[in-house]
Amino acid sequence: MPSGSFLVALRDKLQGEVRDDAGTIAAYSTDASNHRVVPLAVAFPRNEDDVTALAFICAESEVPITARGAGTNIAGNAIGRGVIVDFSRHMKRISSIDPGSQTAVVQPGVVLDDLRRSTAPFGLTFGPDPSTHSRCTIGGMIGTNACGSHSVAWGTTVDNVESLEIVLADGTSISLGGPSQSSSESHENALRELGSEYRNVIKLELGRFRRQVSGYGLHHLISDDRSAIAKSFVGSEGTCGLITKAQLRLVEVPNVRKLVIAGFVDILEAARAASQLATLGPLTVEGMDHQLVTLYDNSFGPRGRPQLPAGNAWLLLEVSGASHDELSDRAAELVGTSIDAGATATHIATLPEEQASFWHLRERAAGLVSRSRDGREFWPGWEDSAVPAQNLHLYVRDFEQLLAAHGRLGVLYGHFGEGCLHVRIDHDMFSESGRKA
Repeated sequence: MPSGSFLVALRDKLQGEVRDDAGTIAAYSTDASNHRVVPLAVAFPRNEDDVTALAFICAESEVPITARGAGTNIAGNAIGRGVIVDFSRHMKRISSIDPGSQTAVVQPGVVLDDLRRSTAPFGLTFGPDPSTHSRCTIGGMIGTNACGSHSVAWGTTVDNVESLEIVLADGTSISLGGPSQSSSESHENALRELGSEYRNVIKLELGRFRRQVSGYGLHHLISDDRSAIAKSFVGSEGTCGLITKAQLRLVEVPNVRKLVIAGFVDILEAARAASQLATLGPLTVEGMDHQLVTLYDNSFGPRGRPQLPAGNAWLLLEVSGASHDELSDRAAELVGTSIDAGATATHIATLPEEQASFWHLRERAAGLVSRSRDGREFWPGWEDSAVPAQNLHLYVRDFEQLLAAHGRLGVLYGHFGEGCLHVRIDHDMFSESGRKA
């Protein structure tokens, strides 16, 4: 562990704050996961010069850096034993919005909903929309390649990044995917050479299906797209550099929308139907099971939540169109295909307020509920497991058998149209026998 002179040097060089008081250290030792790691200090850089100085000083003292957005990570991504870097206090400027090119340039600490409010007057939005959209930051979304409900239509974060400016571990600043710069070309060339050398194994292992977002995005290194080098950085969780600026691609906000809610007898049938329904081109194919709804009712009560159609699992299928007539036809097609695919009942939410109530149920239940009426706690940790969408029902079947074999109950939800699953599991963390199990 470095001496106190390390923090003195850090405070001397940074215009932003560096804190190591007990309250700050405790707050930043956890994120939304099950893990706890006590950091040495927390830095709040004010600008790119601060980020450069921070990286250089930490490199000299061999202190690890962990970049943190809002701390909504559920796999321990936002905690570490060295210096935690929180960009959300100062580096939260939206530098520009260009409606013509449908792009925006932002700093990493910009909160997603703030960006969406700023782009709304132009009829544009940032496509990826995780359930934590009210607090997650763009830097954190790039770090984890965040996805969200609309990824079946608008892609994940990597699909919506044009270029990045980053600071490397030695304090060097480079641009990825932007205008050609001599300081960046050597790094980009080295990365392309890496892709060329390992092209065969990369093609075999990576980029095989849409939601394969675990690990480094090396498959982008074998693409000729100008933004491919920047895309290879997305999902690297701050391990390859610290983002200081990002150019993002925006998408047009649909004129009108409807939400089809399809009920199924169980989560397995919902998963089986999801890939078929995704081929019809909806904006969302989100799944959740009855356990999630029960936990929501336990926490908030059923009086206020929307009435779901009959079933024990549901798909939320959003459609858009240029006119109400077109939208009605698309919603009717989804209803018919849902029934053909095994849905027990359906409901079409037309009014924006009613649609928002269903999304509120899905997002709030996933983010806040954790305790059953009998006192069991449901924990995160098995997150973003993904398979090709047509195989999701087989994965769900095998996973539920695995849970049963260990005497566990899982609450399942996720982005079913892309074969992605989130799970909360009722591990017993409070007794010695439970922790041993």
